[in-house]
Amino acid sequence: MKQYLILVLLSLLVTPLACQRFPAPTHPAPSQAPVTYYSSQWGMNGYGIALNRSGQVYLLSGGVQKLSATGSLITQWSTGLGSPYGIATDSSGNVYVANSQVNGQIPAVLKYSPNGSLITQWGGTFGGGDGQFEGPDGIAIGSNGVVYVTDNDYSPIVCRVEEFSLSGAYLGQWGAYGRGNGQFDVASGIAVDSSGDVYVLDFGNKRVQKFSSTGAYIAQWGSIGSGAGQFESPLGVGIDPSGNVYVADGLLYRIEEFTSNGTFVAQWDAPAGGTGYYDEPDGIAVNSNGIYVSNVLENPGLPIPGGLAGHPLH
Repeated sequence: MKQYLILVLLSLLVTPLACQRFPAPTHPAPSQAPVTYYSSQWGMNGYGIALNRSGQVYLLSGGVQKLSATGSLITQWSTGLGSPYGIATDSSGNVYVANSQVNGQIPAVLKYSPNGSLITQWGGTFGGGDGQFEGPDGIAIGSNGVVYVTDNDYSPIVCRVEEFSLSGAYLGQWGAYGRGNGQFDVASGIAVDSSGDVYVLDFGNKRVQKFSSTGAYIAQWGSIGSGAGQFESPLGVGIDPSGNVYVADGLLYRIEEFTSNGTFVAQWDAPAGGTGYYDEPDGIAVNSNGIYVSNVLENPGLPIPGGLAGHPLH
């Protein structure tokens, strides 16, 4: 039975949290559901998160913070005066940021070296045309070298996924506003599994939709609500090495786990003020070491988590 360590990056408007490490408990009996254990936390202002192949963490915090797997700051850089929401890395370690505005003017994707040197950017004009953006949100990169960007607006109505090469060449797009298969009411988080299938969070329709690497509709799951397999505010999505899908629900303050075909597996959260709690989990990234969650705290007056024992999350 698998077991994961949750690493929660908490946004505080006051003192940043130091990295806290907790011992891993023994594996549960095979008949029990998977149990997820809180491990550590650090950082400030987490709005999106990505991992590279070395396990280093990139956290969106107005700009980009690059951290070790245990939370030590390696470097950081600005992304201009815009509003970055999505972040991803490619197989070479380059970093891609989906920015809804750059210097208050243009929505774009910014591509950086692993240490923050700007390589290129694309987009540059508002619009619903090929290669343009209205409101780029989520970003993910497949093993095929395709960069997938979710793009949304209501005036004009744009709800789609755009495809680009690693250098920014426009390759295609799919999706439209609506409730049908392959349509979206705000396409938010996006992730790609090792087989190349693409998972898109359909925020307004409270569901996950699964597509082939070329945008062919495969399946969907979810509905509005707080029950198992339901969503109120699906914001971030991540895939583990086995293909399981993890969804961060901001308004329900929880993470849900599904199989690649949408079968509900487990969910967990933590009460406000408790060890490992989070308020509005936004981004999620997964590797063999654990689940990393970027988190936005609305109330800086909440107590800083503490304690030295493993904390099971349900």
